[in-house]
Amino acid sequence: MGVAWQSKKMIHFFICCSYRYRMKVKLSAILVLGCMLFQASGASPETVKQLNAMMQGEYATNHRYGAFAQKATEEGLTPEAALFRAAARAEGIHRSAMRAAMQTMNLEPSEPTPDDLKPASTRENLQTSILSENAEAKVIYPRLLKQLGTETNSVQAIRIIEYAIASEAQHSRLFQEALAHLGENKTNAYYICPQCSLLSLEKPSEACQNCQGRANPILLRAPK
Repeated sequence: MGVAWQSKKMIHFFICCSYRYRMKVKLSAILVLGCMLFQASGASPETVKQLNAMMQGEYATNHRYGAFAQKATEEGLTPEAALFRAAARAEGIHRSAMRAAMQTMNLEPSEPTPDDLKPASTRENLQTSILSENAEAKVIYPRLLKQLGTETNSVQAIRIIEYAIASEAQHSRLFQEALAHLGENKTNAYYICPQCSLLSLEKPSEACQNCQGRANPILLRAPK
């Protein structure tokens, strides 16, 4: 009886040890998987919120500037129509670049909603655009840039926002110049950097001064 009892006790001991080992392995696997899922989620809720707000803003501005270009054409302001068309294309470039950057963070932007802002006169549209570009360049994007600095896999997104800040500031200056000389502007075409959306009156002979990209610029002319 003593030997049998000792044998049963030993078997029970090994069964308990085996069970505890398997549980530890499972627990370790769960912890590792949890860490992987946390990393794969890509960003904090606040970062996701600000990125989606940016994507919505770029989508709305792209369509708004297209409508502003049409209004300027109707008013016979061809140079202003050209500027709005170029700016609309630039906003589209920003949005495409940021979508790609968000995907590197394992994020997918939310579906944008249409902008219900109706075109006013070209003078008023220029004033609205100046306020919008200044807000992006001086408040919205710097705040997003700071938020992205808290993330570990946001290098590409940070670079895109840095390019966008410089481009939006330039767009604001161009809108201000157009407003100051409304009806007297002569520029009917713009070259657009396909990487950062910086606008140029002439085709750049070297790399883009904003992003240093060497891709062929996009030429946009005012509709005739």
